[in-house]
Amino acid sequence: MRRISVKKFLLMFLLLFISLSKVMAGETECASPQETVLHFYRWYLNEIKDEKYPLTQNYNGDKTRINKWVSSSLLGELKEGQLHGEIDYDYFTHAQDFFESWLTHINAKVIKQTLSQSEVQLSLGEKDLLNEYKVELNHESCWKINSVQPVS
Repeated sequence: MRRISVKKFLLMFLLLFISLSKVMAGETECASPQETVLHFYRWYLNEIKDEKYPLTQNYNGDKTRINKWVSSSLLGELKEGQLHGEIDYDYFTHAQDFFESWLTHINAKVIKQTLSQSEVQLSLGEKDLLNEYKVELNHESCWKINSVQPVS
């Protein structure tokens, strides 16, 4: 009977050690490109609906959340463009208006993928208000959106 408890103890110790080593190594779970796009747009569109604009200087939400899904190079370009008044539309929707149907009709599917890049087809809305986009992602520490272009 004592042997079983020693084996259990060693097994628990080993599992704990493996778990801690992963945490200490900074290993994080990364979402797939499709999940990254869906998570980002669900969050982003809800912020816009609530009249919070994550790319503006007076945004009062969690400013680190966008960094989870969008590449630092794209964020830098967008912030630079806003400072110089070069962007007069929402980059992520390529629109000046917001439609409620976008919140309930978000679809994404991977079109192409390599180890470091992915292309996702995104659709927002339905029927007459359907907008489609090509979203390019790079794999940095996790998948990050690096470009959004409307599809004609």
